[in-house]
Amino acid sequence: MYLCGMSNKKVDVIIVDAGNTRVKVAVFFNDQIIEINYFQIFDKQKFVDLVFSYGKPPVFVSSVLSDDDLNQFIGAEIKFTLLSKNFNFPVEIKYETPESLGLDRLANASAIQSMQKTGNKVSIDLGTCMKFDFVNEKGEYLGGSISPGLRMRYEALNYYTGKLPLLETSPNIQLIGTNSKDSMHSGVINGMQGEINHFINSYSQHYQGLTFFVTGGDAKYFEFDLKNNIFAHENLTLFGLYYIYKQNV
Repeated sequence: MYLCGMSNKKVDVIIVDAGNTRVKVAVFFNDQIIEINYFQIFDKQKFVDLVFSYGKPPVFVSSVLSDDDLNQFIGAEIKFTLLSKNFNFPVEIKYETPESLGLDRLANASAIQSMQKTGNKVSIDLGTCMKFDFVNEKGEYLGGSISPGLRMRYEALNYYTGKLPLLETSPNIQLIGTNSKDSMHSGVINGMQGEINHFINSYSQHYQGLTFFVTGGDAKYFEFDLKNNIFAHENLTLFGLYYIYKQNV
């Protein structure tokens, strides 16, 4: 999907976020995304064509794919830099087991610290998993929480029961489900909304001057008080990768 194009124009870097289900590719110029694309790992030629259309700028990659799958996607034609935990980050990592820390969580933490260098802040990422990540007023990343995301919760209800169906997420949820499907929707959506509210309230009780940044494809299914230091940022992870790249070039 092409949102906009500036073929043959100078750009700063192409950021690649290679996840398990799709690859997100963002073209950055003057600290802004000017084009964003979503690929499958077999879309090598489309990706190569995109990079060449911008004159082969630097390519910075964060990946959870195997080496074979990543090389299949990028190809030998493109030189790239692969993010690792040996890089410098905009946050000081205080996580007890940094070797187990996901790069997506580090990217979100790097994004919120770069966007707001003062005060305490939390990223809320509502994707495959629901992740809260906390950076304190000193710029220290302490950690957060991980729990199942929407799709995972629906799949668990189907997999671990004998008769409950596998449902697609619905935007129209009632508190009281009057049939099995609506009851499942209510449990999953309202339960996750309650979990989100609980974490926001708990963080707010423990830390002063908090700012929350909400991202992830499933954020649209939940309600947030955007007047209460809560900001929606659709491409938070991509910006975090961009800030990491800038700190290391």
